Amino acid sequence: MTEIVTRIYDFQERAGEAVEALKEAGFLTEQINQVTAPGGHNTGSETDQASRQETIAAAIRKGGVRREVIGIYTDAVSRGGSLVSVRALFGMTGLAIEIMDSFGPVPVDLPVLKVEAKQWDKAAPLSSLFGIPLTIKEIPKTLPADFSLSKFLGLPVLSEKAAPLSAWFGIPVLMDKAAPLSAQFNIPLVSEKSAPLSDLVKLPVSLGSGASLSALLGIPLTLKKRSAE
Repeated sequence: MTEIVTRIYDFQERAGEAVEALKEAGFLTEQINQVTAPGGHNTGSETDQASRQETIAAAIRKGGVRREVIGIYTDAVSRGGSLVSVRALFGMTGLAIEIMDSFGPVPVDLPVLKVEAKQWDKAAPLSSLFGIPLTIKEIPKTLPADFSLSKFLGLPVLSEKAAPLSAWFGIPVLMDKAAPLSAQFNIPLVSEKSAPLSDLVKLPVSLGSGASLSALLGIPLTLKKRSAE
């Protein structure tokens, strides 16, 4: 964040001294802009004077000076003054003003900017702070039977069908049957029996007496019963 500090001096030499003091204080060359009228005082034909004024205004504009006051500073420079402006970073504005004022600048009658006071709404502080108008100014006390937020705010409804998202993107509804995904991809149901997984991998539902998982899968027991010593 920067702030533009601008001063007009009677002599170019004094303006140059202010510039050097700003540099010694830590301000960079690219932050400082010095403008002096070319050819001294404003003389010559009207065409030459207009061109000269435009040249001065363009040079002042490069320093970031507000456009509302560029004309005032242009006239001051045209009469033989020398302008110095500096882009002061946050926290450096006071130092810039102190240095530039120490070299005796010429007072310039600048217009006071009018700042319109914003109306503060306690009920909507965020909207008041950022100047955002309220979307809903008045909420009706009674709502109609077909009331919806989209209609109230004037927002288009994507679809009034039973499957609005599918209708919006042109995607057909998969299926109304009990197994829509299987029907959509032509995948048959695995089994309708009471033990579908066992039926699928050909495993018996229950093991007989004395049966074990090892026997079922054909895996020999690693350890047998050891004989007594």
